Amino acid sequence: MRHKRLHTLLLLGLLSGPVLAQTSPTHNDLVYHDFGPGTTKLTLDLYIPQAGVAPYPVVLRIHGGGWAGGTNQPIPGQYIALMNQGFAIASVKYRLTSEAALYAGAPVTFPAQIHDIKAAIRYLRANAHLYNLDPRRIATRGESAGGHLAALAATSGGAAEIEGAIGGNLAYSSAVQACVDYFGPTDILHMNDDVTNPPGSNIDHDSPASPESKLIGWTGPGQGIGNIKQNINNPAAPYPQLVQHTQWANPITWVDPGDPPFFIAHGTADVVVPTAQSAKLDAALTAVGVIHNYTPVIGAGHGTLGTAVDNAAQTFLVARLGAAWNVYRPALTTLQTTTSVGGLWTFRIDGPNPGDGWGMFEGTPGVPLPIAPFGSLYVDPLLPIDTVLTGTLPPGSSTQTLSVNIPNVPSLSGTDHYLQIAAGGGGGSSVFGLSNLLKVRIQ
Repeated sequence: MRHKRLHTLLLLGLLSGPVLAQTSPTHNDLVYHDFGPGTTKLTLDLYIPQAGVAPYPVVLRIHGGGWAGGTNQPIPGQYIALMNQGFAIASVKYRLTSEAALYAGAPVTFPAQIHDIKAAIRYLRANAHLYNLDPRRIATRGESAGGHLAALAATSGGAAEIEGAIGGNLAYSSAVQACVDYFGPTDILHMNDDVTNPPGSNIDHDSPASPESKLIGWTGPGQGIGNIKQNINNPAAPYPQLVQHTQWANPITWVDPGDPPFFIAHGTADVVVPTAQSAKLDAALTAVGVIHNYTPVIGAGHGTLGTAVDNAAQTFLVARLGAAWNVYRPALTTLQTTTSVGGLWTFRIDGPNPGDGWGMFEGTPGVPLPIAPFGSLYVDPLLPIDTVLTGTLPPGSSTQTLSVNIPNVPSLSGTDHYLQIAAGGGGGSSVFGLSNLLKVRIQ
């Protein structure tokens, strides 16, 4: 066996599990970009569920705070509820407009924030095999400024203009497969124009002191979003770039028919972000036929939208990132994760039906390649896929125990091998299962 890493992609079902009370990250402060010595690192916290089936779908939680404040800890209760449904949660830190001193000259105005979010998504895909995450099932979710960034990431998948290179992993996509946007701005240039009375507004969005003006970085006397709007057709510098950045910051700018499904909710009594901002996103998605749900919440302000809305958002994510089939979780009860050169590696496969086919694969993350009937593998295009073993469960049993001889090759000593087993499809079954990613170290 060569030293490779594998990630097999299948649509897996979300199994019901115990109610969890986890509020501490499984993996705290994972670094997805380092600006260098003396600067603050960009990190995310990863929460791995105890319910569900690996590889886990992922929800990237993006906190609010006017792009100037807020924190990624602790995660709110609705995210813990998602963990109970088998979702991993990645709660991300990103550059805030109030933090210029932390990044040694790196910009903290737009497009810094979306560069960071896209970098976090690419990081999750590049490292999915390490944490049993499913790189084909990632959603963004956020509130207010976090809702804006969640929606912007969802509509701008593949948009080179705002992709950025923060964090590297540029071979991986930053596209997502679903989005939940709670009262996020979608048309920054016209937020003041969208205010209605009632409910009115607590913010002059055109002012140089507004969160939107700070996001774009136009905050001096006589500046602000209102000044950009007045000079939208002014060819003199710096207005063309200011107008471009303001338009690029709008999720509605990037809407196209290939966008993922959306769940949008907004209180009708919101005095911070006008409800019309979500109505604009609803209209834009409707115009191009993107599946979405828009819920105006009567009487709700800028904040909690209620249990019914949270439950509906959860149901949306389960439906969109859940499985096409019921699945089982193969048991590898006698797996030896450490073996030796010249020794035996023993494992057991438990399938759903006697006679089901099974296969074991190794490879490295990279580009997807279909392997029938086991789904798709992410493999390095420069290295071949190794089908380590294939077989069929015995006619009278859904269990098979096998021993593999490890070659007596000294160069294998100290190497790690990442393997995965898929089973199903035989014996008339349309059910496929996937084992956890298996790390085998040869001593």
